[in-house]
Parts: sequence; structure tokens; C-alpha cells
Amino acid sequence: MIYDWIQRLAGSRRGLKILARELSRLPSNGKILDVGGGTGAVRHLFGEGWDYVCLEPDSEKLRVFRRKHPGTRAWKASADRIPCEKARFDLCLLIAVAHHLDENQFHKALAEIQRVLKPLGKLLLLDPLWIPTNFPGRVLWWMDRGAYPRTAKDLNRILGHHFLIESTRHHRIHHDYWLVWAAQKIVPSSREAQVLQTA
Repeated sequence: MIYDWIQRLAGSRRGLKILARELSRLPSNGKILDVGGGTGAVRHLFGEGWDYVCLEPDSEKLRVFRRKHPGTRAWKASADRIPCEKARFDLCLLIAVAHHLDENQFHKALAEIQRVLKPLGKLLLLDPLWIPTNFPGRVLWWMDRGAYPRTAKDLNRILGHHFLIESTRHHRIHHDYWLVWAAQKIVPSSREAQVLQTA
């Protein structure tokens, strides 16, 4: 698929190594929603203990995902209308999705992610940055279908409306990338947290 080839050109293999390092600090099980999961490039980073669901609005990408990952659940839906009940997932991924969303869509998607994350759940966002002085990055933006490139400051501003930003990291793989770990703003009491952790 052309989409997968472009992702490799943009440095997706090195990006996956970065993600693998980040995800190594997670527990070995839980429920994960890959929002805009595409053809499932990150699926292999999660072991059998993870209940993984891919959310993707593009039928062709979903077809490739199901061929590559038979037996793994995939939902055809957009990020601003996640078809499940609240407080279901321990981790939501938003990998190379934000630059395809205008500001209103981005806010709606983050509100939906808030809704489906458990109170102690986390969001991991990774998105390319708009840095005009990075010539390889500008070439990749020219090839990219995403119409809403943002700076790190803009990403943090929008994320900060919905989540507590726990950490940020800058990576350069042709593009400049911004990686963010974020948590729910409403933190449960210590007694509620104990119940949630044992549930």
C-alpha cells in the first residue's frame, strides 16, 4: 500500500523504535485503543496481555489492517465519535493523527479520548512538528495529506485543555516529532485509585 511506503520514507521504522522504548515502561497488560491506527504499524509493539483495538475511518486501511492482523478487533469510526462506553481503556494512542484534524476536530477527538479512558488511563501522542527551517521536514509536509501542521507550543496548548501533560520529548527523524505522555485531569481519590488498580 502506498500509505505504508510513505510512512517508511518518513522514518517510521526509527519512529517505531522510539515508541517501543516509551512503551517498555508500561505494564504487560491492559486495554488499548489505537486512534487512527491505520494499517496497524504499532500493533506488534503490544504483547498478548494487551487487549488491542484499532480505530480507523478509512476502509482501505482497515482492509489492510485486518489482513495483516487477523483476529484483532478493528472499528470503522472517526476519532470524534468513538463507538464504546466511557472509561474503557487504559491507554489511547494518537500517532501521526493530529495534523489531519483542524482545531475543532482535534478538540472533539481529545474529548472523546478523555471519555473512553479510565480515570488512571494515559494518552500517548506522537505527531510531526511544523518547523520551517527543517528542509527535509518541509519536503515531507509537501507530500503529507495532513493539512494542519502545528508547532510543539500549539500541540501543548490544545492538549492542555483536556489533559495533564506529564512529559514531552522532541525527536528528529527527517521530520521533527513531538512525543507527549498525558493523563486525565480528574484524579481519583487514593481509595478510588486502589479499587481501580485491582479491578
